Amino acid sequence: MKKVKSPIPRTQLLKCTKGEIVDFLRVLPPTQHDLNSFQMDTCVYRKKIIYFSVNGHFKEVEGMCEASVCTFTRKFILMTGSDSSLCIIKDQLSVTDVSPKETQSGFCTPGPSFGVPPSQEQQ
Repeated sequence: MKKVKSPIPRTQLLKCTKGEIVDFLRVLPPTQHDLNSFQMDTCVYRKKIIYFSVNGHFKEVEGMCEASVCTFTRKFILMTGSDSSLCIIKDQLSVTDVSPKETQSGFCTPGPSFGVPPSQEQQ
């Protein structure tokens, strides 16, 4: 995870085109998500726009941060098309480290639920 303090490099890290976004996602390390931690919140539902967020926990399954558990919030704004299709017009991902103290206090449980593979229906 990169922690950038200066606003200039932050703008250079933004990915705007479809190709840039896909290329960035391809280089991310493999992760394992705690499906029991997922929560979805629908904030706005209008005739043409839907806004919702998804929260949950994950950890890297290989690499330097294998033992690190993180929490994420992903926010989406979708717009409906004339043919009832949906188009994502904004997608924002925020990731935060979960401290060992928060893990021990029950904030998240990185134990057994991380080991359960998703069912066919969940996939």
